[in-house]
Amino acid sequence: MRMVTDLIGLPVVSMDGGEKMGTVKDVLIDTEGLCATALLVSGDAGRGGLPFNKILSIGPDAITVESAKPIFWASATKPGPGRESSDIKGLPVVNISGATLGNVSNIGLCGDRVQSLEVRSGGVFGVGANATEVLSKEIRSIGAKLVTVDVASP
Repeated sequence: MRMVTDLIGLPVVSMDGGEKMGTVKDVLIDTEGLCATALLVSGDAGRGGLPFNKILSIGPDAITVESAKPIFWASATKPGPGRESSDIKGLPVVNISGATLGNVSNIGLCGDRVQSLEVRSGGVFGVGANATEVLSKEIRSIGAKLVTVDVASP
């Protein structure tokens, strides 16, 4: 499993052209299908989107693509459905009992599928915070203002 924050900052490399195309700035998440649809990339050509299904590999040091062709540079339309992961991070997570478990701090991916949400509560500037993993099967909804889950309070 890879966390979304592990992808941000990785270079996108064209195997065909042997060059760095840009750097990952964010990940688009389809909140209904619970999958990653595209990477938002920033490079010399501007800002663009790379559909997730065009990625050859996500390695420890770079993301590889066959060529630069799949990247939609400065596209007026999104490269796929979904919301930027940065819009999801920070949302409060409320369980079926009506208790707030904390806020989304990260999103775990297995391939293009959302595997889990990391939820943190308490602490100051991350120090002393409690972390809870909410599995994708427990996510009821990712709304505009909060996330609802079928998890009991810890």
